[in-house]
Amino acid sequence: MLQSPLRLIKRCREYVEERRVLRVPRDLRGIYVLYRKSTRSSGKVHYDVVYVGMAAKGGMRARLKLHRRRDP
Repeated sequence: MLQSPLRLIKRCREYVEERRVLRVPRDLRGIYVLYRKSTRSSGKVHYDVVYVGMAAKGGMRARLKLHRRRDP
């Protein structure tokens, strides 16, 4: 059976700091993950997944800006 040339992932970014949200291009669609930084009892820094979202029509930049307003 032939495989389709469809690519599900075209680009990825490992980590974008919260202060750089405005550098995300407008109307960029995709899946994103929000992390919360925490420190373990051993003193090691750890990042916990808080939310997994999908941005389609309005774009990822708009969704991330909304999350910034809601989370202190």
